[in-house]
Amino acid sequence: MPYIRKNDRLQYEELLEKLLDLLEQSGYHPGHMNFVISDLINKCLGEEGMSYTNANKWIGSLECAKLEIYRRLLVPYENDKCQENGEVFK
Repeated sequence: MPYIRKNDRLQYEELLEKLLDLLEQSGYHPGHMNFVISDLINKCLGEEGMSYTNANKWIGSLECAKLEIYRRLLVPYENDKCQENGEVFK
């Protein structure tokens, strides 16, 4: 769940802005985003130690992030497009 306390978010904001600037310089290249995510999780697993439980935890975080992005960002967009262009599934 990405809805951490506002106080907890503050510690990440400056770093996220720098990361966003770097990703922008890459043209938001998907390979760069994949690298950032993969390397971050790899480093976390290196710190925690490789185990099925730890890998499953990080894969679960990725899956939940994907689902939340879909739910909060893509579904409203798709609903708007359905209204604009007409229903496909009748």
